[in-house]
Amino acid sequence: MSGLNRMNPLLIKMLIIVLLTLVLLVPLGRVESLIAERAALRDTAVERVANGVGHAAIIGAVMMVVPVTRTWVDDGREYSETKRHHVLAAGPASTPFRHSKRLCTSPARFPTRA
Repeated sequence: MSGLNRMNPLLIKMLIIVLLTLVLLVPLGRVESLIAERAALRDTAVERVANGVGHAAIIGAVMMVVPVTRTWVDDGREYSETKRHHVLAAGPASTPFRHSKRLCTSPARFPTRA
């Protein structure tokens, strides 16, 4: 009988530990589901931002660099000078540039160089 009384407190402690473990699994599962939900929300937000930024672009004009070479003779010597001119090559308003199913009919405004 004395052996049974000694094992009984140990058995009770083991049962309490198992019961506490099972009870603590419930909040742990709720936290895990909350983390999964937030990760899904984050992925959705990243996709929405990427769709708004990374898709179709509107091109209003094309900037061209045109090299112009000027040659002249002074005192019997020939001189040559090449300058680069930045030209905004925009089509007429009736022919807008096309890109990704959107039209740009307004002229682009670029800062002018002095």
